[in-house]
Amino acid sequence: IARSNTYSDSVTVVSRYKIQRERELSSLLRLRRRQPDRCNKSQPHIMIDDQDLGFFANFLGVFIFVLVIAYHYVVADPKYEGN
Repeated sequence: IARSNTYSDSVTVVSRYKIQRERELSSLLRLRRRQPDRCNKSQPHIMIDDQDLGFFANFLGVFIFVLVIAYHYVVADPKYEGN
């Protein structure tokens, strides 16, 4: 009898977990939808995803690299030297 009771308890816990997980998933999907016509400041901000973060990091790295190259090109230009 104790085994069937623990089994039913574990099934109840699993079903509660599934119901809670479905509620969280539906609320997350609702947050991910963009609604440009409705400006509600009370909604929490949506975090940037990994793909956008990777693009931003690569873009920033390339931009800084180009700035360094341009700086060295201007500094090494002989017409700007004081001779």
